[in-house]
Amino acid sequence: MNDLEKETVINHEYDYSNRIPLVENITYIIQYCDQIYTQFLKLIEEDEKKNERLKHEFQNYNYKKSYREEFEVKIRQKNYNTLFCKNYNSFLEMVKNGQVLNIESLEIHLNLDYKKGKNANLTNYENTFNILFKPYQISFIRKSNHQEINMDQIENNLNEILKKFPIVNTIFCSK
Repeated sequence: MNDLEKETVINHEYDYSNRIPLVENITYIIQYCDQIYTQFLKLIEEDEKKNERLKHEFQNYNYKKSYREEFEVKIRQKNYNTLFCKNYNSFLEMVKNGQVLNIESLEIHLNLDYKKGKNANLTNYENTFNILFKPYQISFIRKSNHQEINMDQIENNLNEILKKFPIVNTIFCSK
């Protein structure tokens, strides 16, 4: 483990309830998450290829598959029907088909869990980023079990994107 990574409990929660979740802004944040997830899967694949030709006891991973990694957008419609998108393009298709209008809620879930270390002694790195959009309630939550510069950067980037959403102060929320 390098000096920039340490085991800790991270549970950061941000309230963006005075932001206006326009479809263009939501689309941009989903595009960013999809790109991060694609890059993450590529790191796992490259690490697996690097280690597959080594004997079990010599395998050393930076990004070993944890089987919990995922990117998903959950759209709950007012008729209680729930739609799921697994990537940016499927979300764009739903926008085009009018399925992201007059909805109950929208949740973006990005899970970047992986394992790191020698194959016989792997450490779990848990990283979840959840953004929830409901009327008068917009929140962003990051949970991790290690302080890592790459995951900190993703958290900062998501916060910067959310800060660019238009703001309106109402009787329900002003900041």
